[in-house]
Amino acid sequence: SVTIHYSLGLAFSKAGKPERAIEEGKKVLSLNPNSKEACYLIAIAYQDVPDFDESISWLERYMSMETDDTRRKAAAEML
Repeated sequence: SVTIHYSLGLAFSKAGKPERAIEEGKKVLSLNPNSKEACYLIAIAYQDVPDFDESISWLERYMSMETDDTRRKAAAEML
């Protein structure tokens, strides 16, 4: 389920396993292509890999989906 894979992604991210977090985030997107939370999770995980080009790409995708101005601004500041 989306919730389980997203929760696993968060857990892997917090446990210092960004590659696994990315895998789980992509599983979420395979089930729900409109999950802005999964895009953000993947962006942060790519920062931890580090692969900044991928992180930027995923942050831009997240910002295009996010409707909350405050969250979108916070993501833009990360860029």
